[in-house]
Amino acid sequence: QIKIKKMADLGKKTTFTDGTIAQQNQGLIGGAFKQTSNSSFLDERCQYFDSIYEEQQKLLSGCEKPEITITLKDGKQLKGRAFETTPLIIATGISKKLAENVHAAKITYTKKYENPLSKIGQCIDPEADENIDEEQCDLCCDGETERKFEVYDLTRPLEGDCQLELVDFEDPLGKQVFWHSSAHILGQSIELIYGAHLCIGPALSYGFFYDSYMGECKITQSDYKNIEKTVEKTIQEKQNFQKVYLTKAQALELFRHNPFKVQLITNKIPENAITTAYKCGKLIDLCTGPHLPNTGRVKAFKVLKNSSAYWLGKKDNDILQRVYGISFPSKKQLEEYVKIQEELAKRDHRNIGKQQELFTFHQFSPGCTFFYPNGACIYNKLMEVLRQQYLIRGYSEVISPNLYDSQLWKISGHWTKYKENMFLVNSDNEIHGLKPMNCPGHCLIFDSVQRSYRDLPLRYADFGVLHRNEVHGALSGLTRVRRFQQDDAHIFCTMDQIMEEIKNALDFIDYIYSIFGFEYTLALSTRPECYLGEKEQWDQAENSLREGLNAFGKHWTVKHGDGAFYGPKIDIQLYDAFKRGHQCGTIQLDFNLPIRFNLQYRANESKDEIEQQRKKQEQQSKQQGDDNFLLPEEKQELKIMEQEIVEEKKTKMEDIKIQEKCLEQIKNLQINKIIILIVNYNLKTHNFLKILNIRIRILINQIRNMLLISIILNQVFKDLLFYIELQLGLLKDSWLFFANKLLENGLSGFLLNRLLFVVQLVKLVIFAKVQKFV
Repeated sequence: QIKIKKMADLGKKTTFTDGTIAQQNQGLIGGAFKQTSNSSFLDERCQYFDSIYEEQQKLLSGCEKPEITITLKDGKQLKGRAFETTPLIIATGISKKLAENVHAAKITYTKKYENPLSKIGQCIDPEADENIDEEQCDLCCDGETERKFEVYDLTRPLEGDCQLELVDFEDPLGKQVFWHSSAHILGQSIELIYGAHLCIGPALSYGFFYDSYMGECKITQSDYKNIEKTVEKTIQEKQNFQKVYLTKAQALELFRHNPFKVQLITNKIPENAITTAYKCGKLIDLCTGPHLPNTGRVKAFKVLKNSSAYWLGKKDNDILQRVYGISFPSKKQLEEYVKIQEELAKRDHRNIGKQQELFTFHQFSPGCTFFYPNGACIYNKLMEVLRQQYLIRGYSEVISPNLYDSQLWKISGHWTKYKENMFLVNSDNEIHGLKPMNCPGHCLIFDSVQRSYRDLPLRYADFGVLHRNEVHGALSGLTRVRRFQQDDAHIFCTMDQIMEEIKNALDFIDYIYSIFGFEYTLALSTRPECYLGEKEQWDQAENSLREGLNAFGKHWTVKHGDGAFYGPKIDIQLYDAFKRGHQCGTIQLDFNLPIRFNLQYRANESKDEIEQQRKKQEQQSKQQGDDNFLLPEEKQELKIMEQEIVEEKKTKMEDIKIQEKCLEQIKNLQINKIIILIVNYNLKTHNFLKILNIRIRILINQIRNMLLISIILNQVFKDLLFYIELQLGLLKDSWLFFANKLLENGLSGFLLNRLLFVVQLVKLVIFAKVQKFV
């Protein structure tokens, strides 16, 4: 994880934008519970819902229904009536099979009439933003595209001229709707069987769950069949999903039997606002939708597992029963899913960790990993690779304390926002906290010395041990722990330096992931509704992130409003062998901590003077050339190579581009990129040999006085031999044995006076084999 720290603009006042953080009560509210199947309150609740639904349908049927134009994805236009024509009617008119396979609609309005049902006030989702300790279904937009469409139930009447796009199960949005509806079906089963108080039931990135309160009663594996049997009955009945708009008073009356819903409604819905609820069968739940037309759309359903959870994720609250499920539009898809899960079970990293004696866990230290010697070897090797990259990329490794006085966490803001997730220590009437992140400590290091603009960017890297008080039930192998280390860095820089640092950070991440062959995606998370700082400051920061992403060249998406309150960020989603996504790296801009810690740097010159000095330095660099670090003979060889490139420009444009990239990488001292470029070029030119020669010699000259020279050069040569052997398959065992012996036993002893001999040997052997290969 790399966190870009933006220096505070001196003299500027920073405030939060207007926003309300709803009160969240703590404590036990569930009370006594008696398990009762098909409780009487279900019928009472349904009668009240039906009366509201009938009244609202009459109101809707009696309103004016002007003609509207519906534009399909292919550009075709259809006519309809506002508050009458639904996406399902449009789909059925196109094809009956299409209507059966789609689950929701994306609606983008060009002209919208006022809905008589939503005149009361702003519609609020009382279950939004609750801490449920799970990875929920996350939808984002491509690149610069902002999500301007609304997601509609197929049975919801259109409200004006619009563009309409139907989505099926293959669309991530279709999956979300399908699994959200399936969660309601699961909730109905739990409510019917146990009489439980339903709490929250969202769609996840793969599947869904439902939390419910049932006192001391617990759900076990033996209950799965009964739950699935009730679900199957619900599916066969093809119960329609119906939606109503509710005032706060109506919502409180509708859910008066459920203390958890009452708390949400009381705390989250203002008096002048409205919310919505959905019904299928006897289930009624607070929900903004959208949902499937009916429960019959679900063709295959399976309960996966169960666990316990705290209400709102707070350990002082009631303990809930959580049931996970999965569903599909066909039984074949469920069968395929089960097979994949069986394969995943065989590859469960927790089992492999024990089998290969890599790591284990113990009940005396939950969420904390015990690494065996084999695991420690891999762990340390990973840190070694990262340390080498820190050295090459200009990071300075620091070591910071594990324990800090609570006053530090109050200054940083973590005390109010993260205290419950920290391990606290009381000593001598003082409260301390084990650090859950490195940020505040790095701010103290930065602030310990008077800084100048010449010091920036300043890059601190830290392998410090972090502790986070994760809920016991949420712990899972190495993917959810309480004690861990991360490749964490904080870069203190000016606004003008952000884009360059972003590009370098993305390049760093790409390099590390490419070593292991990981695929990943990038997503830009932008300004949320409640944010710290000025809008112009955010716009500039987001533009810097966009420019950095565009310059990086890899496809990226946007999560609008998903940034942290203190700054925008780039999230990196990494995928495993089964294409499951894992949130790993993050590039985070932070405007908050530099202000809280009053971090400053000295700039003696004005901005104009600094800009003039920068231009002067650039001009001098152009006049003197960028090869001042080369030895005389290396300069001569570089000139020859550049001359060859100039001559080849007349005939081979493709060759020129490759060689120019090679030269650029030479000057930037990026060994792995130059090798990959050359190998991908299939070694068609003898310039490869010259580039190989000069590249190693330049590297020697640059790191000659470094303490870690033997380690670094060792890695460079191993990388070199690996790529050549991998691409050509022409190096014989005898050559590899001899070269490795030189690397392992001889480098440190006659480093400077023998290294060129090794280079020449590489040159001769590869040249002969390349000539034969070509």
